[in-house]
Amino acid sequence: MKPLRWRSFCLTALFLGFCSNVGWAGQVRTFTDVQGRQISAELLSHDGNGTIELKLSDGQVFNVPVATFSLEDQTYIQEFVKKNPVKLDYNFEVQSSSKKISGTRQNLGYKVVKSELWSYEVVVENRSRDTVGDLDVEYRTFTVNEADGGFVESDLSLVGLRFHTGQAKVKGPLRYNQRETFVTNPVRLDSVDYDYGYSGDRHKDSLRGLMVRIKDSAGNVVHEYVSPITTLKDKTWDSIPKELEAKE
Repeated sequence: MKPLRWRSFCLTALFLGFCSNVGWAGQVRTFTDVQGRQISAELLSHDGNGTIELKLSDGQVFNVPVATFSLEDQTYIQEFVKKNPVKLDYNFEVQSSSKKISGTRQNLGYKVVKSELWSYEVVVENRSRDTVGDLDVEYRTFTVNEADGGFVESDLSLVGLRFHTGQAKVKGPLRYNQRETFVTNPVRLDSVDYDYGYSGDRHKDSLRGLMVRIKDSAGNVVHEYVSPITTLKDKTWDSIPKELEAKE
């Protein structure tokens, strides 16, 4: 395979017509670049990060960026990618930390009501030697609703638990030990402090962890993360009842 540093020269040669129609025993296509120049070649593979391999009639193989080609060819390449997902060694380290976004406070005399928005900052680190990218992320942010006394008791270990769904993208490319960060959608946490004159009482919502699923371009789950918090201990994505999803 020709090294990438020769790509510019090789592409120029290719699109100037230094090749004829390929008679190789594979699916051959006439590709057109953004300048209207054409080559005939077989699409061999892709790396999952916007580069494909083309094979000419003389057996030469070139790495070519997908963006080099016309929109019609890019659509063809996208279909090829879907049908031929790249086989990568996915291995991630995921870390999460909660952070307060904003907050308000109302003193109503007999009670003080606080409302705060909180999110998780999530860091995804590639621990594989393969370069990865174009990854879809699904996540669930878990809260316990105690400020208004609302509970779900389908499981004693899940009393009051709700989860809020969201999506993110790890675009990459991520090489070994490289990281990408995303922030989950904010969730509202309320607290109510009652003042009865002789005693007080508090009801407070709280964050109770995060679940993350990372999917490849074909939609396969390649990694699942559960934050190390007691509420979610021994829980998995599929073990959480769907009725616990927050409706608001």
